[in-house]
Amino acid sequence: GEFFILMALMSGAIGVGFMFMGIPGIVIAIAWIWYRPVLGILLLIAACGLIYLAVMNGKKKKAAEAAAAAAEPAPAPAPAEAPAAPAEEEKPAE
Repeated sequence: GEFFILMALMSGAIGVGFMFMGIPGIVIAIAWIWYRPVLGILLLIAACGLIYLAVMNGKKKKAAEAAAAAAEPAPAPAPAEAPAAPAEEEKPAE
């Protein structure tokens, strides 16, 4: 339980980090297009490329996790215990 909560929090934090890396990159690139168009266009391509790579990486991880979950065999049920055979009574030696 705790592992999955931790992974969700970490994934969310990493996603927010990529978002704050991508969106300001696009804003900065648009600002540079006004001042130096060639540099601005290159920055815009780079920012969009980073966002694209982040999205594709996330999709690959989800597909790999789904494939791994589907490939895992279901746990086998525990074998039923056989009833104990009645103990034979020993006859005293004569």
